[in-house]
Amino acid sequence: MAVAFVALLAALSGTAVALPGKNTVDSGDLKKGSVKNSDLGRGAVTGSKIRNSTITGPKVRNGTLTGAKVRADSLTGAQIDEGSLGTVPRATEATTATHANTANTANTANSANTANSVTTVKPIGVTTVEEGLSATLVQYGPFTISGACVAAGANTEAQILISTSEEATTAGGQNNTVTNLGPASAPLELSDAVDAPGGTPSAGDSYDDTITAFAPSGRALTGVVSPWADASAGATGQCKFHGDVIIDG
Repeated sequence: MAVAFVALLAALSGTAVALPGKNTVDSGDLKKGSVKNSDLGRGAVTGSKIRNSTITGPKVRNGTLTGAKVRADSLTGAQIDEGSLGTVPRATEATTATHANTANTANTANSANTANSVTTVKPIGVTTVEEGLSATLVQYGPFTISGACVAAGANTEAQILISTSEEATTAGGQNNTVTNLGPASAPLELSDAVDAPGGTPSAGDSYDDTITAFAPSGRALTGVVSPWADASAGATGQCKFHGDVIIDG
């Protein structure tokens, strides 16, 4: 009678059976929704255990993803709201620019690493040269424009000269025009002014002080440079030069 009673109790209470071995419980043995966050050990769920695209924005708590948790170069422009980004420092100055004093790349620039064209006005401040000496007034590309103060007998002559480092350069001015100026050519006199001692200092003809130069490489310049001579100034005579030159190419 006692044995029958024990058997009856065992039948009513059910039987618990242990599964043999490790890792024998799979998803088919679990009731949906039965595993809670509290049932998972810290660090137990890693990226490799999460199916792609199953975690979307609404499932991520605001502020939980920081820059350190984002893989380098994994975010592209298409994934970033540009309107949320502030203006880069100094970018306001370069939002629209067709002209620049200094630029890496520009359509028109005074100084540029890469430029389609460079157009600049080079002013020549009043440059004083003693007789027997010369001074460089403008140097650009293959061109060198210089002012020389030379003795012309008892007179003093102010000469504007051009030389080039490129073959087949064309240059012209009040006095001469040459179409095949090259590195071996003597400096070409473009214009001059001559003054005799004891008189009023002489200046070049302002309407005829234009100079031009073109090189096969595409470099060019044009401008107005005026010579001025005074045979009575300085120790033996003195010259001055002044003007503006536009360089291009």
